[in-house]
Amino acid sequence: MYDGLSKENFLLRSHMIMWTGDIPAITKIMCLTGHNSYMGCRFCYLRGVYCSNRRHVYYPCDDPFNLNKRTQQNFECDILLVENENQQNQQKEIIKSTGMNCIFFYIFVFFLKNYYI
Repeated sequence: MYDGLSKENFLLRSHMIMWTGDIPAITKIMCLTGHNSYMGCRFCYLRGVYCSNRRHVYYPCDDPFNLNKRTQQNFECDILLVENENQQNQQKEIIKSTGMNCIFFYIFVFFLKNYYI
């Protein structure tokens, strides 16, 4: 960066603490398939059900205190599943079952984590 007061360049170090936005923006940043997909929750693996007469996906939840939560390890495992699949049909099925559709964000975070630590 350039410091206009001292008129010299300096190395700026910063940390991303939080991102905010509406649901479509957050799902795009997190590389999820979206809030209307079958695996649309960014916090857990709650599977949606398609309602044909309403043409909408909804998420039935019997026990909200006993959900299969997404962790960093789950995200990394799902990303590797999508990334390592060579057949497009199989990759689409993995995307549908995991809810992950790209890997840019997590590669970016992995790079930052390893670069600054």
